[in-house]
Amino acid sequence: MSKKDRLSKFASRHRFDPSNTRELGCAGRYITINPMADETDLLLALCMNPSDCIKVDLYWEHAGDVAFVQLHTKAYSESLLPGIYARVNPEGRANFVVVVQYETISTETTNEVLRRLASINWADVDLSESLKKVE
Repeated sequence: MSKKDRLSKFASRHRFDPSNTRELGCAGRYITINPMADETDLLLALCMNPSDCIKVDLYWEHAGDVAFVQLHTKAYSESLLPGIYARVNPEGRANFVVVVQYETISTETTNEVLRRLASINWADVDLSESLKKVE
């Protein structure tokens, strides 16, 4: 999938539900797939508890492209140590897996992680199709 296609799909998702797009200024914007621990009304509607939010997937638009980001707690990703992992999928999309020390994934945690990802010079990181710990 080309960069143009990724951006177009992100724009379509945004148009479908603009309220689900969160702005981060210089760190871009994102659309979540899973609820976060502090989204009380959404969790109630889904019959979920904040403690269920141990994994959040999202699309992150930043620096002229869209990446897929997976935030995991230690409890969810028992096989990975806390840190930032990255790869490029076969379609060319960057995929980040970030394992955090927290018990749940909240909006604050998500924003913190994406700002950290935005601060990394990815041109200096050699990514392949294999997941690689980068930080």
